[in-house]
Amino acid sequence: MATAKSWLKTVTGGSVGGRNFMALSIGQTVFAATSWGILSAIALLGSAEDVGVLAFALAIVTPTFAISKLRLRSVVATDVTHEYPLSDYVATGLVGAVVSIPIALVVALALGATTSMVAVVAWIALSRAFESMSHLSYGYQQRTDRMTPIGVSVGVRGILALVLAAGAFALTESVIWAAAGSALGDVIPFLIYDLRFLRKGLSSAMERIRPSWLSIRRLFITTLPLGLFAFLMSLTDNIPRLLLNSSSGLAELGIFATFGYAVTGVTAVTRALDSAASPRIARALAKRDGAIVKRRIRGLTVVASVIGALALVLALTIGESFLDLAFGPEFAAYSVEFSWMAVYAWMVLVFAGWTVTLVAGRKFKHQLYIQIATVTVVVVSGLALIPPYGLMGAVGSLLVGGAIRLVLTASVVRGVIRSVDGNDQHRPARERPNGR
Repeated sequence: MATAKSWLKTVTGGSVGGRNFMALSIGQTVFAATSWGILSAIALLGSAEDVGVLAFALAIVTPTFAISKLRLRSVVATDVTHEYPLSDYVATGLVGAVVSIPIALVVALALGATTSMVAVVAWIALSRAFESMSHLSYGYQQRTDRMTPIGVSVGVRGILALVLAAGAFALTESVIWAAAGSALGDVIPFLIYDLRFLRKGLSSAMERIRPSWLSIRRLFITTLPLGLFAFLMSLTDNIPRLLLNSSSGLAELGIFATFGYAVTGVTAVTRALDSAASPRIARALAKRDGAIVKRRIRGLTVVASVIGALALVLALTIGESFLDLAFGPEFAAYSVEFSWMAVYAWMVLVFAGWTVTLVAGRKFKHQLYIQIATVTVVVVSGLALIPPYGLMGAVGSLLVGGAIRLVLTASVVRGVIRSVDGNDQHRPARERPNGR
């Protein structure tokens, strides 16, 4: 029977992958905890409605930047054949970040946001612009197996955002200044830390190529389905929030958004594992090594299921007490809905692991089609469930959409595995890995 150490090596890709996993796990866990800490500080020092204002801004900014980012971090990390130089990725990401800020403001105004809410949207949009550039640095380092700097950057970003946002809110009792503090938490690490690694990548011999508009256009067209997928994936979580705000108001929106951050926290460790494994899955697919691909997908799925089960047990046993302590009795009253969100977290965990294979296998259009179906289901179920059932209806719409997404993704992943296995079976034995 394989030991835990050898099993972790199989999933992550060896000792380097294991170190990458640990570095990213710590950084992602710190970031998730501090993100929840910001909401906790605002809830305890202010109210659920204050949390709702921040959640409203995030519901607008997150989908806007999801499409402009084109999931370039994942594409850079899995571009093991150097199809595009890093300069093309940076130019594409920079254009997307600059364009997304005014778009987010226009959407906020179109949805009837007040002046103060628009100001919060502006600060969050600025934060996401710098975050998107940090992610390009992460993608390059991820491809070259330098994960420790990523873990440091992610952790520092989270701690800075918590200190600055919570401190600003404590002094001013204004969500605007809390959002400004959170934005500085993204700006400062990029300028001081992440930009240095990005410049190093751009100056390397292999990447020292000036961006070409023709190449950027081709990169944009290639990754647009992935950007649309990310946009629709973001809508999956944020459409119920906007519907809930329209139906029940900012208070329930704030509570529901807080539960959404619980999902983000639960997925912190597996995101690190997915990131450490993704370049190696890409290389295994490039070598048509079906056995390695299957082992790593199986490993990611097992880890996701174990963490999801643990999260559900904790939500059922101490969820109400935790919510009361961290956010107040207004949040603890929804402990049942919180437990159901733990089920949705498991769905997200498993889906994220499977998505690594789809990105590595360049199944961008398949991901887009899956997410179109998911968003359609979430919108229809949300319109049917949220008005009569409120927050529980919002959770229910996510569960229905998550189940559909898992079924569709599983079918595409099986197709990727079959294509690799079929290729491997027709190769001469002397050309197969380990002589198989």
